[in-house]
Amino acid sequence: MKVIDIHQHLMMFDPTGDVLVRYLDTNGIEKAVVIGCTYYCQSNDTTRKAVRRHPDRLIGGAYVDPRDLQASLRTVREYHQDGFKVIKMFPCFGFYPDDPAIYPVYALMEELGMVLLNHAGGVPHDDPVVVTPGFLRPEGVSIKYDLPWHYDAPARCFPKLTFILAHMGLATWNLPDIFYQVSRHPNLYLDTSCGLALRAMREIARVKNQYIWPLDFSKLLWGHDGYSVACAEKPAPRVQAEQQAVREMVQDEATLSLIMYENAKRLLALA
Repeated sequence: MKVIDIHQHLMMFDPTGDVLVRYLDTNGIEKAVVIGCTYYCQSNDTTRKAVRRHPDRLIGGAYVDPRDLQASLRTVREYHQDGFKVIKMFPCFGFYPDDPAIYPVYALMEELGMVLLNHAGGVPHDDPVVVTPGFLRPEGVSIKYDLPWHYDAPARCFPKLTFILAHMGLATWNLPDIFYQVSRHPNLYLDTSCGLALRAMREIARVKNQYIWPLDFSKLLWGHDGYSVACAEKPAPRVQAEQQAVREMVQDEATLSLIMYENAKRLLALA
């Protein structure tokens, strides 16, 4: 089965991306979207160098903080010119995805045919974080910015822009709210990365997806979000567990292929 990892970051111990490529080889993954960051992974620029080093295996993604609008617009243009296909944002650091002030970033991405992958699922770490110079707001870091209904307006306003909510959109454990939003918008997807999403997938399988608004499995993309030297040397148990959880949810080879490979290939316009 072909696999694309839609959600990776370049770890601090791996500035060249060589360990990441070994992780892909060891775990049977064809390609990975690797996204720059500013606080716990390598920067956009270091990520760009790794993508250039491994162009056949790594797909570029850049981080922006849209509260610095002009800097974000420059970053989107710059990295698009370098062949990057994905932009990452962290709303939980203090802005709402449906704030019209950041819509120019969406408009530019839509024009350029890029994909937006937003963190969802709460605050990644408890430590105070500098996201963008001038935006040190630890008191403003909150799960409230991640709630799924904040994607209703932008998904309608920018119908040609693909929005992917990371970690299955787990801003809350009210999964039907998230699934309802996904069902309403053709351009709204979820990725399966992180332990929270693994727990959610197991719960979905347990209840056989019998929610008021069931999850549309065709709107999922598989991602892992993180790797280590150990999982580059031998198959990672968590990667295997996540892939097995997908199989237990869908029990259909065609849908499984969509989640693991075909959706990412289509949305990223890969040959």
